[in-house]
Amino acid sequence: MSSVRSSPSSIVFIMVQLKFLTVTLAAIIVACQAGPCNVCNPVNVIQDGNFEGSSNSWTLDSGVTIVHNGPGGNYASLDVSQLGDIVQYGISQQLSGVIPNQPYWLRYNYGLSDESGLYDGGVVKMVVSLDGVQIGAANIGIRVPYQYIHVDSTVTPTTANPVLSFVCSGNGDNYGGATVIISSIGMQRECFSN
Repeated sequence: MSSVRSSPSSIVFIMVQLKFLTVTLAAIIVACQAGPCNVCNPVNVIQDGNFEGSSNSWTLDSGVTIVHNGPGGNYASLDVSQLGDIVQYGISQQLSGVIPNQPYWLRYNYGLSDESGLYDGGVVKMVVSLDGVQIGAANIGIRVPYQYIHVDSTVTPTTANPVLSFVCSGNGDNYGGATVIISSIGMQRECFSN
């Protein structure tokens, strides 16, 4: 009968291999338990939010143009020439790749390029909506042209393909027209670390 003897170094090698296998298996189990809901890829779901390409990604109302390399950079220009709800001017985009019921970080800049028709309390009312639900609003009064106001907010879309819209209208007894500029629109899924 022959006996198999192991040297101390081969026993140590086998123990190291078993420990490595145990650690690797534990990591795989933890990763599988985490599941896809704990994986976050913060991709911007807005197409051409900096208005650098063509305006094909955006639906533009009458009176809206895209300006490239203007005094305020690239932006959507909304010529809000009528008072009140007579005419509304806006841009919109149907988004894709959105995960419903997850928080997203929405950011955008807005300002005026021409405020000559704003006096004695006249303002431009801007409403930001996601699938027809208001998620932001501003009354834009007299301000320095091309000086942007930056907005950051958290939104929770309820559908995979929501429509994001920015709609402006003139407001106030002494409204004579203004041009709103919107730029740097982005929306990314918020990621939280545990």
